[in-house]
Amino acid sequence: MNYIGQSIPAFTNRVLVAGKGTFVGDVGFADPTYLAILRSPHGHALIRSVEVTRARTVPGVLMVLTGAEVRTVMKPMPWASDPADIGGNSIPIHPLAGERVRFVGEPVAAVVAENKFVAYAALEQINVDYEPLPAVTDAVAALEPDSPLLEPSWGSNILLRKSFSRGNFARALAQADGVVTGTVKAHRYAPSPMEPRAYSASYDPYSDQLTVWSSTQMPHSLRELISETLGIADTSIRVIQPHVGGGFGGKVPPFPEEILVAYISRTLQRPVRWVEERIEHLMAGGHAREETLSFTAGYRADGRVTALKARVVADVGAPGGLCGWAMSFVSAFCIPGAYKIDDCEVELFSVVTNKCPWNGYRAFGKEAASYLMDRIMDKVARAAGRDRAEVRMRNFVPAGAFPYKLVSGGVLDSGDYPALMKRLLDSMDYSGFAEKKETARKDGRYLGIGIAFELTPEGGAVPRSKVIQGYDGTTIRVSPEGRVTVLTGVTSPGSGNETGIAQIVADKLGVDIARVRVVQGDTETCPYGLGNYSSRSIMMGGGAAALAATDLRNKILKVAGEMLEVAVGDLDIEDGLIRVKGAPQHLWPGGGRRGTGTRSYPLQPYR
Repeated sequence: MNYIGQSIPAFTNRVLVAGKGTFVGDVGFADPTYLAILRSPHGHALIRSVEVTRARTVPGVLMVLTGAEVRTVMKPMPWASDPADIGGNSIPIHPLAGERVRFVGEPVAAVVAENKFVAYAALEQINVDYEPLPAVTDAVAALEPDSPLLEPSWGSNILLRKSFSRGNFARALAQADGVVTGTVKAHRYAPSPMEPRAYSASYDPYSDQLTVWSSTQMPHSLRELISETLGIADTSIRVIQPHVGGGFGGKVPPFPEEILVAYISRTLQRPVRWVEERIEHLMAGGHAREETLSFTAGYRADGRVTALKARVVADVGAPGGLCGWAMSFVSAFCIPGAYKIDDCEVELFSVVTNKCPWNGYRAFGKEAASYLMDRIMDKVARAAGRDRAEVRMRNFVPAGAFPYKLVSGGVLDSGDYPALMKRLLDSMDYSGFAEKKETARKDGRYLGIGIAFELTPEGGAVPRSKVIQGYDGTTIRVSPEGRVTVLTGVTSPGSGNETGIAQIVADKLGVDIARVRVVQGDTETCPYGLGNYSSRSIMMGGGAAALAATDLRNKILKVAGEMLEVAVGDLDIEDGLIRVKGAPQHLWPGGGRRGTGTRSYPLQPYR
């Protein structure tokens, strides 16, 4: 059997196409309550007072929470990855704002009611006395000495500043045949999955069990974050990820609402539900990518880049505890990518502004580094009068230079980038493109061609991070009937990685993929894992599944070898049957002399 690399119908196709999927909004309760969030209308303001008396008297309202109250009943929320761990700045983060709001949409108060409409009506009865402050909306301006400060105790608006250098940039630039400079920018993005963020929680006081249903990418990480914030045992918390309508990195915890639903359900001993409105998602669900990258590059007449200085200024929004700020670090970390530039300097400024905090988003800063390097190579090619592909080929890390260490310290372990580029150019007849272009223009058509080369790390791990780590777990079980259940710590935000994991396990165990079941997204049944981000589900989750399946296969063959009285190395598993290699007989039970190896042992019932 060889399922890996084959086109296999996704395991979730049948249920999702039929509209029978179960999302957080579909989880039913007998007596649910509903959470609504009052959000700041100001980008930057002091909170003088929050008056909630009228809101508490609205019929059907069960609870009203303010920032001052949550500070008395829970600890600050842990950062997903704390910039202070690598020399940056951070502040305590709470589910509701206290003395200051730093972006439009920041949660200020929460209302829990018998139904959604009462909860939203009660929000209108809350009176917040704000003292607006000057807002910082541009990261470059935020670096100026006279800029308003988001966190006065820092003395600046810099969340993180890092520098990487190698060689002597100034000397190499002075010796260059030519110099190019420029700036590239990426605008602000908001990932928008089909299903917005959604959380439900239900507490059973008799078993002291809090169950949270979450449209999250990381159930186990969320469990630990809830445990640490609320000060309750992680074994008393069960997080279930049902079907998820997309994530793209934007559902990486911790979010304030995740903590609030858990606390409220445990306090009221009632189920509570919160489903984000689309406008809430755009305001407070996490933004990404707003960066300005400037460069100075020296080059030789043949197009070889000999000196590079890059400056990354990232507008990471307000400090918010999410992991998104780290994508600015990744942008700087990945420069200069696949290119060997011995004299290089990279400087990073991760700057806070009065905008929504960054959260994870696809490519996680790697796209900015690739964009920068492609613009540099194109500009050098134009200035030197060289072909764009030729300039890239001349600057690639040579195939014999691996392992190669980047200026940031990252190690490229292997590769042959020139051969890869040549294969691409040959496949598209790059040398003949000029003629095609001219012919098309005579026919009134305009053809163009662009070249880009991306080299990016995936499946990242950050020291001491609560959620970004490089390990995962898998447990595989075989039932008495011979069916295989894979319990994995990675999750699927709708991307279908459970099918890929099943393909790996089916191949390793030699069974029909129809006999494989993959279970994900439940902290009660699945081994501890870090969920889904940075393309890690198949790398980490699939790798763990391959290791577990190999261990299980070896155990099965060892037992079968004892039963069949043959060496383990002479056995194989095919189509769910353990058999002697090369032997056509499939006799069960008996039918062969002891030691002849003519018997086979079924991993599934004999057919």
